[in-house]
Amino acid sequence: VSTQSTGKRRFSGTHVPVKRSFAREERCFGNGWGLMITMETTTGCRLTSCGNGSLIFSPEDLAGETAERLICDIDEGGCVDSYMQDQLIIFMALADGVSTVRTGSLTLHTKTAIHVVESLTEAQFCITKDENCNLGESSYLIQCKGIGLKNAYFESK
Repeated sequence: VSTQSTGKRRFSGTHVPVKRSFAREERCFGNGWGLMITMETTTGCRLTSCGNGSLIFSPEDLAGETAERLICDIDEGGCVDSYMQDQLIIFMALADGVSTVRTGSLTLHTKTAIHVVESLTEAQFCITKDENCNLGESSYLIQCKGIGLKNAYFESK
């Protein structure tokens, strides 16, 4: 799948700005390159997909694969992309009350994060298929009753 066919097939007429950045050799370990594609919805939600380049992938192949991953996240109807879902678990667990987030297919990282957080805290998670979501068949709701952690050293005014 090429970047052009992926982009033109799903997002024809859409302007895709390209921003390049380079890191100096002294600030990096090893050689390589990466790619990050970020999409912003009309409501301001941003979804991202990343890829790491190497000599075995051409830039075109990596861009196509990365774009396809992003399109899958969009098609599954999640409010966060597959790279963000596991990052939210700790914040949901520490929050006071009930937190809910809609995701696409659950990643292994997300399942592991839930397992670890439930083992270390009294946070309780419930995962259900989101039957009300008309965006994708693999849409799930992750709900958490958090522990309501308070910072004892922070004075509220």
